[in-house]
Amino acid sequence: MDDFPEPDMDPGFIEGAHTAFVQYLRDSPDMRKTVRSSFQQSLYAGGGAMMGGMIGGPVGGLVGGIAGSITGYMKADDYDGMVLSLSSLDASDKERLLKNVAGILMKAGMVAQGFSSVANFQTAVLEYCAQPDVRKQIWNACTNVLAQARN
Repeated sequence: MDDFPEPDMDPGFIEGAHTAFVQYLRDSPDMRKTVRSSFQQSLYAGGGAMMGGMIGGPVGGLVGGIAGSITGYMKADDYDGMVLSLSSLDASDKERLLKNVAGILMKAGMVAQGFSSVANFQTAVLEYCAQPDVRKQIWNACTNVLAQARN
């Protein structure tokens, strides 16, 4: 994201673009699928590895990680709670999130005109998030901003 200058975002644009972005996250089945496969598996794999390691040492950690990955794949997701958290970010965290998302979209090919209006931004999100790699990068940006906001 350092390859591109940060777009100049006024507070009105930030609020409107954030609302449009959260709506996309809430309504997109593709984004939900991306999150389900990465977020759940990582939590269950980590938990399984930790439990297995405590019980059986290094080999137990390996077996627990594998078992946790399988369990994570089969369990329900926490997607709606994350979207709710993103929708209640304060102004500075909203701006940080949108700048991160903007950097990802610009790397994917979006031009600066995507920031000329909320409607253009929303169109760019829909267009570029059709790419699975972009969806995954955006979700990672969302989780990073939430983690920073909690600290």
